Amino acid sequence: YYAIIEHLQKAGIEVNARDSICRQVANREKELRVFATKYDKIVFVSGTKSSNGRILYNVCKEINPHSYMIASPEQMDTSVFAVGDRVGVCGATSTPQWLMKSVQQHLMAL
Repeated sequence: YYAIIEHLQKAGIEVNARDSICRQVANREKELRVFATKYDKIVFVSGTKSSNGRILYNVCKEINPHSYMIASPEQMDTSVFAVGDRVGVCGATSTPQWLMKSVQQHLMAL
């Protein structure tokens, strides 16, 4: 987002941009950065059309390149996990708790 704005401005284009990340997402960034350092792999659960989910997933991915975004347990590629991996599960602000628990149960069954 900011790189695009900067690129346009350097090209002489006047840009009137607004950072529209909601406070709830902005407040979670710091805690997600810490969370992502504590695990070997991160499973981020979010709807595919959630812009907030994509922003938060990218925070995890930036800190931990072994972060994977899924919308359901069936989307999980179990081949990325190794015995002994510490796996953190987190999600978007709108991800239902039942879905998070379902993903955790799926992981525990591996």
